[in-house]
Order: sequence, then structure tokens, then C-alpha cells
Amino acid sequence: WATSRLTAEIARSVGSLRAHHVHLHYLFTLPFPESLQPLLRTVNVLHLASSKESPSSWQEERTHYLARRLDGPEGQIRYYTTKLAESKGKLRFATRLFHLASITAILATGTKLALILAGNTHPPSALGVLAILLPVLAVGALSLAASFDLEARVHTYQEMVDYLTGVRPLFDSANTERAFTHLMLRAEYRLLGETVNWFSRRSFTS
Repeated sequence: WATSRLTAEIARSVGSLRAHHVHLHYLFTLPFPESLQPLLRTVNVLHLASSKESPSSWQEERTHYLARRLDGPEGQIRYYTTKLAESKGKLRFATRLFHLASITAILATGTKLALILAGNTHPPSALGVLAILLPVLAVGALSLAASFDLEARVHTYQEMVDYLTGVRPLFDSANTERAFTHLMLRAEYRLLGETVNWFSRRSFTS
């Protein structure tokens, strides 16, 4: 599944360039797995061949790229903004659940101990149950956050949102094809690089 997603993102990245005739050097500078190298070379050759005699101007290609890749309901700016909000919400929930369960467990244990010291040899059994179950719940909340890699996701998504919202105005101010091409390839390097990093993390996760 991870390899399929990585391959799909490669196709999406190259497809967003449409007929802009440019060497896709970012495909060979990112740390893709060795098994995908033949695919990357083939994609690059096919792209150069298909875009060799493109009738579109670079301004038209810029409009298409921005509409398909960065802006709009399926653009990467909206995608990372949405994912950032989701990950922050999940991490906040897991953190609050950990704190709530931990504090309640301490209070239950302290209450039970105080009752015993006060001479109550049969404190409510619910206190003992809470003292056992709530620490398990607290650890479970942290384990869930770790299994979903929520802290790393929040950090990564925040970086991508900051980068994309920062670079987006530069596309509008680009007044030459060279400037646009440089911005586009740098953006693709960052976008596809995030997926490659995700793939690398998943490769070492059981």
C-alpha cells in the first residue's frame, strides 16, 4: 500500500506539470527506493517527449499548475491545512485524555489510601478499579498518539503549510518562464519529498 501511494504521488506530481517541457531532476535527487528508479527514468523520458512541442505558453502552464496543484478544493494548500487541523485535534484529545486519566487515577489512589489510614478497612471498590484502569487508559492514549505519529504529523504538516502559503505569492510575481519553472520544481521537490519521507518512516514501522 505504501509503495502504491508513493507511485500515485509521483504520477500526480508529473501530471500536474502537464506540457511544461522541463527535465524532472527532482525525481532523481529525492531518496526514492531503488526499485522505483526504472519507473522514474521512464516517466522523465515520456514527459520530455510528450512536452517537446507544447503549444501552450508558460503563463497558461502556470495557471493550470496553480489551479490543479496548489489552489482549489483538491490543492495541496487546502490538503495540508485540513490535515494539520485534524492531527492537532487528535493530538490535543490524546494529551487531554492522558492528563485527565492520570490525575483521576492519582486522586482515586490518594482517596483510597486516606480512607484506609482513617480506619476504613473497606473503602469503595470503585476506587481500586479506577486506580487500576485509569493508568492503563492514560498509557493507551499516549500509545495511540505514538502509533499514529501525531506529533511528527503536526510538525510536518505545519512546515508544509508554512512553505506553501509562503511560496504561493511568488508564483503570481514570477515574470519569466525561468522563474516560474524554478518555483514549480522547488515546490514539487518539497511536496514529493514529504511523501518520500513518509514512505521511509513506514518502511521501518512494523
